[in-house]
Amino acid sequence: MKFIIILMSVISVCYSKDILGKLPKMADLLGISPRVAAMKKFKMLTNSPMYDKDIRPNLAENAPVQIGITMYVINYDFDPKSREMSMMMYFRQMWNDPRLVSNGITQDVYGGQSLMERVWVPDTFFSNSMDVDIVKYPTRNMFLKVKPNGDVMYNER
Repeated sequence: MKFIIILMSVISVCYSKDILGKLPKMADLLGISPRVAAMKKFKMLTNSPMYDKDIRPNLAENAPVQIGITMYVINYDFDPKSREMSMMMYFRQMWNDPRLVSNGITQDVYGGQSLMERVWVPDTFFSNSMDVDIVKYPTRNMFLKVKPNGDVMYNER
């Protein structure tokens, strides 16, 4: 037990990509599944001083972030008298964050709001909207997937 606590403490202070790349072997020694190991490595990477979720990707290179957007409409309603429309939809955004690339993360990382709070997310808005309601009951309907190459896919209803 003491060995595991010391080992996890040593792992939590290591932020470089070289050390993160050696973690799968340590995960095998501890009997952790590859998906759990990828999640732990992702959490270490996003907790490091090298990653700041408030700074957009490619800012240092002064390059834009290409964001792909898709919408899947579930329900649509239009009132001709008031000329208002409402819709229920799934909204998906995709982009690449090169700061999330690590040799140690070999599997896709999936999660909800706790994972979303760790990464940079675009501030997308609908300019002519009167009101936007985000489904929050019982919890916010969101899903985030991060691939080992830094591709991020964010879904919300």
